[in-house]
Amino acid sequence: GGAAGAWWAYRIEPPPDYETASMDTLFEYTLLTDDFNRLSVEERLELMGQLIERLRSISSNDSVLLAMFASMIMGEAREQLQENISRLMIDVSDKYAAEYDPTAGVGERAEYLEEVFLELHEMGRFVSGDFEDKSREELLDEGSRQAKRDLNRFEQGKVGADEVIRVFDVMNNEVGQFMSGHQKVRVSGMFRDMTEMLRSRP
Repeated sequence: GGAAGAWWAYRIEPPPDYETASMDTLFEYTLLTDDFNRLSVEERLELMGQLIERLRSISSNDSVLLAMFASMIMGEAREQLQENISRLMIDVSDKYAAEYDPTAGVGERAEYLEEVFLELHEMGRFVSGDFEDKSREELLDEGSRQAKRDLNRFEQGKVGADEVIRVFDVMNNEVGQFMSGHQKVRVSGMFRDMTEMLRSRP
């Protein structure tokens, strides 16, 4: 009985078929179950890629269905949604940060950081629902402009203390609550270099 109970507690519900399952089923498994978090980073990335491709060709009926799905997310479900998105972003970021070599040549580091930026940007577009087709260069240029705007706002004193506090609160108490100390160090170092890379683009 104990063995059966342990198996039930730690078993992972296999993912649905991301090419054929209904969109509400896919969203529920991806965003509202802890089973998705138990998959490896590589598996989650592959499934997210398939889901994003489905969303690119979404029908009007699916749009209504997803709107209804989103409107029903509240309470514990909303907490699970936040955890799933946070863990995915953290695990993917940490995977790339662990493979990042800050001592590599400038060109090699820039190439790697560009790929990481594009991968994370794609995931961010999934969360925001923005699936407009843009080229690699367009996305990098947008990132570069935003990084430079942020720097200018800091230099000109246009970023108030309350805004900085809100950012740190989100990172430490919302997303950061799912990160270990080692992950915070690795990820913050990589993002610092990524920001510098984006600012240095012409």
